[in-house]
Amino acid sequence: MTEKSSYSPKKYSLGLDIGTSSIGWAVLDLDKERIHDLGVRIFSGQIENKKRRQFSSAQRMNKRKKQRLKHLKAVFINNGLLSPDEIKLTLKDQRITENIYSLRAKAATQQISNRELFRVLYLIAKKRGFKSNRKSDPNDNESSGTKFKEQLAKNSAIAEKYQTVGLMLENDPVYTNRKRNSKDNYIATFQREDIRKEVEIILHKQFEKELSTTQISNEYKKIIEAILDETIIDSSGEKQYLGIFAQRPYTNASLIEKMTGFCEFEKTERRYVKASYTAEEYTFLSALSNIVILDTNKSDERFRLNEEDLEQLLELAKQEKNIKYSDIRKSLSLDKSICFSSRAIEDTYQDSIKHANKKYSSPQNKEMLTEALETAKKIRDRSRKNIERQKICEKGLETFCIFKRLFKDSVLEQKIGENPYLLDDIAYILTVNIDDESIKTNLQQLDFLSDHDISVIMNMPNDDLRHFSGRSNLSRLAMQNIIKYLKKGYQSHLAIQKAGYDTKEIYQGNNITLPSLKLSEFSQDGDETFEKYGINSKVAQRALSQSIKLINAIIKKYGSPTYVRVELAREFAKTEKEREKIERNNKRNREKNRKYEEIINQIFKDNHKLPPSKIGHIIRKLTLRDQQDCKDIYSGDHIDVTTLVLDESAYEIDHIIPRSKRFINDMNNLVLTSTKNNREKSNQLPLAYISDPTKQKEFLERVNLIKDKQKRKNLRLDSCEDQDNMTERALNDTKHIARFFKNYIQRNLLFAGDDEENGRQRVFAIPGPVTAYMRARWGFDQKDRDANALHHAIDACVIVATTPKLLNRVMYHESHREQGKLYSERQAAKQDTGDFGMQAYLQAKKMYYDSLDRVSGEIIDPHKHNVAYKIMQEHEKRYRYSFPRPWTDFMREVSLRAGDIDKKTLQNKLVEINNYDDGFRRTLHPIFISHMRYGKTRGSGHGEQIYKKPYKDDSRIIQHKSIYDISPDDIDNSPIAISDRKLYELLKDAFSKIELKVNQSEKDKRIDKNTVIYKPSKNPDKSPVVKRIPVYIDKTPIQHDVRGGAVLNEKGTVAYSILCQSSTTGHYKVVPVYFRQIHANENIELEESWKYISRIVPNDFVVIIKKDGSKISGYYKTRKGDTLISILPHKHSDSSRAISQRIGTAKEIRIYNISVLGDNTPEEEYKWYGLARRSYRKPRQAEFARQPARNRARNWGNFADWRHRCTNSGRLWHDCDHKSTHSTGDQRHHNCYLWRKAPTSQRASTIFTTFTPSQSFTPTARHESTAQKAIVATNYHQQNY
Repeated sequence: MTEKSSYSPKKYSLGLDIGTSSIGWAVLDLDKERIHDLGVRIFSGQIENKKRRQFSSAQRMNKRKKQRLKHLKAVFINNGLLSPDEIKLTLKDQRITENIYSLRAKAATQQISNRELFRVLYLIAKKRGFKSNRKSDPNDNESSGTKFKEQLAKNSAIAEKYQTVGLMLENDPVYTNRKRNSKDNYIATFQREDIRKEVEIILHKQFEKELSTTQISNEYKKIIEAILDETIIDSSGEKQYLGIFAQRPYTNASLIEKMTGFCEFEKTERRYVKASYTAEEYTFLSALSNIVILDTNKSDERFRLNEEDLEQLLELAKQEKNIKYSDIRKSLSLDKSICFSSRAIEDTYQDSIKHANKKYSSPQNKEMLTEALETAKKIRDRSRKNIERQKICEKGLETFCIFKRLFKDSVLEQKIGENPYLLDDIAYILTVNIDDESIKTNLQQLDFLSDHDISVIMNMPNDDLRHFSGRSNLSRLAMQNIIKYLKKGYQSHLAIQKAGYDTKEIYQGNNITLPSLKLSEFSQDGDETFEKYGINSKVAQRALSQSIKLINAIIKKYGSPTYVRVELAREFAKTEKEREKIERNNKRNREKNRKYEEIINQIFKDNHKLPPSKIGHIIRKLTLRDQQDCKDIYSGDHIDVTTLVLDESAYEIDHIIPRSKRFINDMNNLVLTSTKNNREKSNQLPLAYISDPTKQKEFLERVNLIKDKQKRKNLRLDSCEDQDNMTERALNDTKHIARFFKNYIQRNLLFAGDDEENGRQRVFAIPGPVTAYMRARWGFDQKDRDANALHHAIDACVIVATTPKLLNRVMYHESHREQGKLYSERQAAKQDTGDFGMQAYLQAKKMYYDSLDRVSGEIIDPHKHNVAYKIMQEHEKRYRYSFPRPWTDFMREVSLRAGDIDKKTLQNKLVEINNYDDGFRRTLHPIFISHMRYGKTRGSGHGEQIYKKPYKDDSRIIQHKSIYDISPDDIDNSPIAISDRKLYELLKDAFSKIELKVNQSEKDKRIDKNTVIYKPSKNPDKSPVVKRIPVYIDKTPIQHDVRGGAVLNEKGTVAYSILCQSSTTGHYKVVPVYFRQIHANENIELEESWKYISRIVPNDFVVIIKKDGSKISGYYKTRKGDTLISILPHKHSDSSRAISQRIGTAKEIRIYNISVLGDNTPEEEYKWYGLARRSYRKPRQAEFARQPARNRARNWGNFADWRHRCTNSGRLWHDCDHKSTHSTGDQRHHNCYLWRKAPTSQRASTIFTTFTPSQSFTPTARHESTAQKAIVATNYHQQNY
């Protein structure tokens, strides 16, 4: 392990903001309450080959369709219904002119020929209808959520009026103009069961006579079965589904089981299904075991539920789905002196007492100590009181309640009443099997189920069916072993120990660093794999791998963490289709926002004067207005758009579920209402606010018109959990990947800390909405993802600072705000004329900033600074109308540490931050974003396109081209010139008839796409249409075959590049090395007179030093030519922001491999000239002169870069007004004279130093000679830059 710096934190908390292609991280020093270190790691998250996967999926679908069509031909031929020639003629003969859809309708009611029947079945085999992978309830309102499902429901309703789908398409006026689907138009989408019903009617009508004949009826029944549902086992033992309606299973239980992770305790057992009775009983008993029951008459003496109490509550849970704490009181007849609590409430209370005693330990803070203790007690008492309205656990014994309702007063109800664990097998089948057929087949294997029982389960309502999904964290065996002790009244952690499992595996591991997770194909025995834990998303695998590397690098640098707080992007829980849907919605929202801006422009002519935040706020209000059908959601009054835009106080955005109860700032928790209604609602839920039955009914009618399902659900809530439960939820994300990674860290990592912290939860998964809410309330600017990637570090700082203690303070604050108490506190502060009132606070704030140098940030007057700081801190403790912060300087500190500023400015500005001593401050530097380096040696060795193999000894390969894309030269360069002279002459004749257009040569001729060319044949009626012809490509293929074809040895993927330098001219160039060369073990030889400098791969950091001394740096992305490369400034993550840079004539090129933490960046990269290519636009003198002196000093680096490219910049300096830096015009003249006399290479130093604010240089410069000033300026520059 690397030796720790003297400034390394003794105890620290690590915050991680893990996204699909980035990680923001922050190290919080717990003792000194400051951000010790932070950074950003960028990597590629788009590693799933979407294009290839979509292509493969389409290939599979087409292959299976061809199999069905081929099988249909075979059935007709093998059974003597048609000959092979008749089938070919049927598919190509134009004499069958009757419309296929008319023929389809006719086939259901009249006899048609076998050829016509084949045409109808051939059409249906191509489009056989939609089949859901789960049983669909026609009464389910949510099933019509998309255009596809809406049209499917409409077509199903129309189909009920007709005997067959064919008759409906032919006779219903809806389908007169269109009978096929098109983009976003699903008019011809039907249920597969309706299509199947039609085919059965058609086949029975056409074979009516044969089926009525006893001798041959069985034979024709087999023909019908073969057409409908034929399945065979091929030579490889694989089942082939050939019939029109033969359906392969969507998936199977064994495949799902392989993708399921292993139990935390029973390492060889898979995690069991969440909806099983065993899992629900385990969850319910664990929740009961952790309830804290206190007797207030006996000084909060604790007691726990015994075996009889637990048995009684289990029986209660079998009767009611949701059990609340108040139900426990009623069921067990508890006295009023008995109150409920939880470990979270009591631990928070004890922490608050310890914190208050430590903070206000001095005698002069006695009153503040008393107030802090009373506040902690109030919070604890309120939380104890509110807990009675909450559920004991989210779902209780829901599976038991579902089956009890379905099988009321039946034999099965009696069986599961005697042995509820029978439900485990049913729950397992319903969870792992997707399609109805698999569910039914597996249910039939259960001996205790009758046919009637299976029928009832198969017709289960969709709402109940959706319950059967997801997995528990433990196996069935582990849960059964622990349940035995939970039923005896042991707490959950003690029950786990009694069952023989090590609880340390839950709370803390034994590894100093985190074990890496690998893909199973690259793993060895004993390695942890993604597949073992059911992490199959490639995006999630990449992000978690990078997170583990980052955690280990931080541990190597700072030692073991005390706490880890993680937030994972919500995209991890989404499939790629869902992520694409989110992107489409975002695009649609951006278009809507532009329209809203146009509305604002029309109403508010001075829109350009509004700050972006206000424009965004108005757009949000307009969006909510449209969602609510332009009505106030609570009163039903019309919302006038002009009033909304012009009068900021007329309407307010209200949180449906108050912020004191949940940190949800998403659109599905926001509504627009009048300011009056918002004030009256306060911190109530909507149904509690609208208590009048008539108004409540009207309100619910308005709610039903809202399209957002989650918003409708929020508006209908009649209760929600309060503070302690919310704190726990806010610190524990429930997404599977977030929960997995949290448990993985906690189970494997050895944590630092005191004995008091042992056994406590060390890792927290923070939900994204909580981070977004805290970030917004702390006043950090909205994320500008186009500007740079530094916002990830800000998120990490927010995450690491979000502790249970802080969340309790936030909810207390929000509760007071919603009740209007903060206003009274602010008024009390204004009325306080003492030492710590509002007036004193404002004066102290002014004095605080006056004690700092506005340019450098250094403290000018330490006495004033300390006095002002103490007054401000004391005021904020007394009057808590400000939103709670982790510590006083938190927002300012994070803004500076994660800001886009240079090293010197950062160190100067940090002087004003408390707890930043000089030694530590001078070790800090701006964030240097680390990009993942791609140095892999695996990749494609050839282009993707596969060509036909060369003929015999011919070295050329063949590509098939459409006849509409070929030129006259392609015909001469085609094998048909020898192998098919008739077709060759036919095509030559077709080209000769094409007239040349203006400015068109013979090579530009193309066959018109409306022209149909038939292949020459003895029987013209059977001539096939010519679509493509083979054409030679004069390129050498790779020697070995690829899937039976040839591939080119160009267009291969570049593995890496070689930077080399000419030994004669000194010029540089980049030589590519392809994967195909690595595969073939080729020796890479450079041209004569060129020497090897370095290997370079994507995301190597490159510094290009030009001959004039200027530097351009960034991460290497691609080679665009021998002397042209693409580099990306380190602060950006989007490769589209890369810039092209020529390297041929560079003076020097340096290549660095930046570490995971970005902490090995060359020191010179932090200097004032910046890290990325600047814009060298000539600065306008008027713009520069109007700026205050401090801004000129800050921005002088831009001008200095430009000055290197200009010859007359002395006038700029001479004309500028800099009286605030120098006192007289004579002094300006002397400085300008110095610049003119100095050599060109030294002018930048002289000019820059003159603008540099420094107490040691600027004041004394007025009284020194010209020579002394030049010496001081030069020395100052060398020392500091």
